[in-house]
Amino acid sequence: MAAYWRSLDRGDGAELQRAAYKKRGSLRDVADYLLEATAPA
Repeated sequence: MAAYWRSLDRGDGAELQRAAYKKRGSLRDVADYLLEATAPA
């Protein structure tokens, strides 16, 4: 349930992608962000 509340606080994936694009200004950087966010550590 904690993950659910964290998701609501951060926003959904589309919101995070739009924020990354707005911050970085490049679709390539958004793809890099997605890889960083989803790749296993």
